Amino acid sequence: MSSIGPSNAAKALIEFVGTFFLVGVIGLVIGQVGGSTELDAFAIAAVLAALIYMGGPVSGGHYNPVVTLAVVATGRMTSALAVIYILAQCAGGLVAAGLVSFTLPEDAFAVMDEIPSIEESVRLALMEFFFTFLLVFTILNVAVRKSVAGNQYFGLAIGLVVLAGALAVGPISGAVFNPAVAFSLIAMEVTPWALLLWYLGSQIAGAVVAAAVFQQTSPDS
Repeated sequence: MSSIGPSNAAKALIEFVGTFFLVGVIGLVIGQVGGSTELDAFAIAAVLAALIYMGGPVSGGHYNPVVTLAVVATGRMTSALAVIYILAQCAGGLVAAGLVSFTLPEDAFAVMDEIPSIEESVRLALMEFFFTFLLVFTILNVAVRKSVAGNQYFGLAIGLVVLAGALAVGPISGAVFNPAVAFSLIAMEVTPWALLLWYLGSQIAGAVVAAAVFQQTSPDS
């Protein structure tokens, strides 16, 4: 008898839960008294790696709309299922943002009062593009490529990319690399609405380019 895989509802639930805890940890660590530290990056990378191992066997452990977009671009997911994933991811992030905002003091976050200049926004977008590309390209190569199916290092590799990105460009762009996280940071009033299109545009572009390069460089993809 052939086994039946997880239902779409189960996959969506995992994407909701995973994104909820990812955003929850992000919000809690950056909202702690004393501001952001390098330990925040380790906490975020660690929980992402753990969540990927947790949800990978069910949903693939995307927790990121641009990862889902890249998987669709490689022909491994239907557009209809991708919409379900993205809705679950955004919902999980926003629920977590609400819980974090309720839990922490009102003045917990160092809110950006001034809208960044065009030059600052361009720097933000460039860093978000490059590291979203690296994140998505790594995910496709360690968790999607057929020749590495069943490996046990995929979660660690992805977590290390996030750690490196957070340490390298956190002060420049916030090291978001994820539209669901971007929406959630705006909901927590950590990031101004004026930066939303910069985040979305650069992250989507990075994911699309990563998917295109993956298709060209992975004959067994």
